[in-house]
Amino acid sequence: MNGYSDTYNPSDPLTADDTALLTRRSASGSMDSGRINISDAPVFNAVRWPDVKLKPVDWLMLDRIPYGELTIADGPGGVGKTTVVLDIIARATRGAPMPDGTPCLPLNALIIAEEDRKEVIKARLIAAGADLERVTLLASVGVDGHFFSLPSDWKSLFDAFDKYAARIGAIDALLSHLDKDIHAYNPQEVRRALIPLSRIAHEAQSNPAIIAIRHWGKSTRAAADRGLGSSDFRNVSRSGLSINRIREEKNRFAVAVSKSNLGRACDALTYSLENSTIEGDGETVEVAKVVWRENANISADDLANDALPSAEEQTRTDAACDFLGDVLSDGPHPSKEVYGLARKEDFSPATLKRAAQRLQIVQNREGFPSHSTWSLRVAVDSQSVRSAHEIHSGLSEPTEPTEEPNQIGGIGHSKTPPIEDSTSSIIGASPRSTGMQLSLSDHGKLCTKCLKVDRCYKTGAGYLCQVCNTRNVRT
Repeated sequence: MNGYSDTYNPSDPLTADDTALLTRRSASGSMDSGRINISDAPVFNAVRWPDVKLKPVDWLMLDRIPYGELTIADGPGGVGKTTVVLDIIARATRGAPMPDGTPCLPLNALIIAEEDRKEVIKARLIAAGADLERVTLLASVGVDGHFFSLPSDWKSLFDAFDKYAARIGAIDALLSHLDKDIHAYNPQEVRRALIPLSRIAHEAQSNPAIIAIRHWGKSTRAAADRGLGSSDFRNVSRSGLSINRIREEKNRFAVAVSKSNLGRACDALTYSLENSTIEGDGETVEVAKVVWRENANISADDLANDALPSAEEQTRTDAACDFLGDVLSDGPHPSKEVYGLARKEDFSPATLKRAAQRLQIVQNREGFPSHSTWSLRVAVDSQSVRSAHEIHSGLSEPTEPTEEPNQIGGIGHSKTPPIEDSTSSIIGASPRSTGMQLSLSDHGKLCTKCLKVDRCYKTGAGYLCQVCNTRNVRT
């Protein structure tokens, strides 16, 4: 090594003399400037592969909820997420098979819940047939009795799982149990909060399956990304479940796998919610209960995007666009009349509204008592109507923007400022998206191009003909 010569390569193996020289120089503090002091070198704990024993994944619910891991159950409000998880816990405490048929021996459970009162949780557990002696509700932690929070209280939670030998744990709702300094949309902070929770699942003596409940956001995206907060909630968990109502079914819901690092693809489990009357403590209480139904070939993404129209609904919307174009081609009609005619053609109110939004139908309130009318915003010939909803559906390409106001809301542009006292609005559009609003207070105007009367509406820069879309009209 020759001391610290310029030809020294750090990747060269150290001889016994080199090691002795480094030790002496480190002790004397005479290490060359810029060199690493070996006394400050990190200590590594390496894993020897012969010490790692292979073992199969143990499942609470096959391919859905693994023991020793964190599972996140996502879904919107009002679909029974908590009731589903409590039903799973109830089955586990009495040793009953899981909803998918996975066998289960009687086991203990630990619940952390802030959103529901303990009386409600108890009632739901009783309705699901739980052995309450095996269920522990963690009310608070610490000498000050504060509510459980991650990552601050992870060691207390670790001790609770060991103390009660809990084989299954539930946290409802996950975002309610994060430290105040944890920003739910910051990936590093989310990992700082969740990795200790995963460590509990891995290292607690009971090797528990931990299920954390989380709410969906309002945006439409893939099921695994619908939950509130950073995508690292999904990344840290090893399994993810999406829970939602099945399209067009009032009381049929589904639980589908949105993420699985350990399991195989599987069908969704379906269920309904039914009222159950229980008696206890001298009281009679009604509470929701899960009734499991047949499996269904429904993906988590289908559940996550249930608000999107199906292919059949899309076809009905296209037909509704043609219907509105025909009905309103001769001028404004009372909205009540339009809805009545739509019912006769078997168009649902939701389908009619989607078509109205696509065609940018103008809704106006006038008279005393006031009544609502619908009218077409753009030229009324059938080709224009067809073009409007074909562009919206992606069936044809939009034309280049023009200086003249065209189909308001993104296809054409208008530099006309909005009128603050406008009495009309475009269905499904905000004032900002329309670019301008129309006033129906001025009638009797003659369009200089198409010579139509009473079809010209006042804008911020004059008048606009609804028939031919021409500006600068005169009386």
